[in-house]
Amino acid sequence: MLPAESSSRTLLLTRGECRNEGKQQMISDDLARALHDKATRGISLSAAAQAELERWYALRDEGERQQLVSGSDPETAVLRTQVNAALAELTSLSRGLQASTAENERLRAEIAGLQERLARLPVPQPA
Repeated sequence: MLPAESSSRTLLLTRGECRNEGKQQMISDDLARALHDKATRGISLSAAAQAELERWYALRDEGERQQLVSGSDPETAVLRTQVNAALAELTSLSRGLQASTAENERLRAEIAGLQERLARLPVPQPA
């Protein structure tokens, strides 16, 4: 069930939009996503809807934290591998950039020296 929106653009929760999980009432994932969508688009939520959304955020954050800490999730392992590969590539690119920067500085100094030598050469006079 989608939440009703009043003319003041405030999102309201009704009992039918909640499901019972244990001793706490928890909003469905679909409703939480709808609330998140509304909140991120600047639509004000009722106090109850905002509280439910905050609780949903906290539960998702905790679940993600546990996944990352345990490291047993295959998707997490793949992501870690991808991050490590990206870091290795960044390190390599950074070293290459540092080498190019050093070479550029050396060439600039050489060019400046050549320009000074050129400026000191006598200018040929027309005969």
